[in-house]
Amino acid sequence: TLKKLDTNSMLLSCRFFLLRLPAPPVPHHRSPPCRASSGSAAQTSSDGPPSRVLVLGSGVIGTYTALALLRRSVSVVLASVDPIGSDASASSGAGGFFMPFKADDPRIARWCARSLDVLDDPTIRPHVEILDALQLLQDDPDTSPPPEWARDPRLAYRTGSCADLPAWNARRRPRPLRLPSDLSDDYASFRHFAAPVIDCPAVLASMGEAVRSLGGDVRSGPRQRCGSVREAADRAHAWGCDALVNCTGVGARSLAGGRARLPGR
Repeated sequence: TLKKLDTNSMLLSCRFFLLRLPAPPVPHHRSPPCRASSGSAAQTSSDGPPSRVLVLGSGVIGTYTALALLRRSVSVVLASVDPIGSDASASSGAGGFFMPFKADDPRIARWCARSLDVLDDPTIRPHVEILDALQLLQDDPDTSPPPEWARDPRLAYRTGSCADLPAWNARRRPRPLRLPSDLSDDYASFRHFAAPVIDCPAVLASMGEAVRSLGGDVRSGPRQRCGSVREAADRAHAWGCDALVNCTGVGARSLAGGRARLPGR
């Protein structure tokens, strides 16, 4: 059975699908069923040992998922075709710029707050730089309340008229922004907030080291490729896992038999 878990890791609001695997045939006894719930690790029973989970995909989402499970004393196998931090991973080329946009999902504010919490993780924090995000608009200043995601005080979000921007900028010493000389001629308003920018390759390397130091079983190479969900489930059983988390990202098309599908934004 598939249970959809709405969760968040790093910058992306992601929907994970946790596959609860049926117990393999056993001649003399039946393994207790696995149970799973959002925000907690799957376990074989309420008082039994933690389950062993197969996480497919070692990008930002998969590696952080493995790390989060290991921190909850759940045994993890992290498997992917490419090693953690490989240039072939989409995560290695991610810009890592935090700014929700064109999103009207009511959960955005919660996801953003959780993302900021995650960026404060000791494994990630050294690779996060806080920079100024300045958006110049031709529209008149917006007097409505800021979007809900921008109300987090850690972002220091503000908006105003471009006519007031030079004076506001002058008070920012010793770090004034570089503003175009013809600012007021072309733009009417601005938005500004403190934007976390993440060095994704460095974060991947740091999280990979943390996964290994906590005893994670990291496997990579062409032999880790799965051609279907059934094949992935069989592999999980062979490795003693009773739960499977799909974090393959772009690679999920091979699991679903839809190789003609391409990522979009």
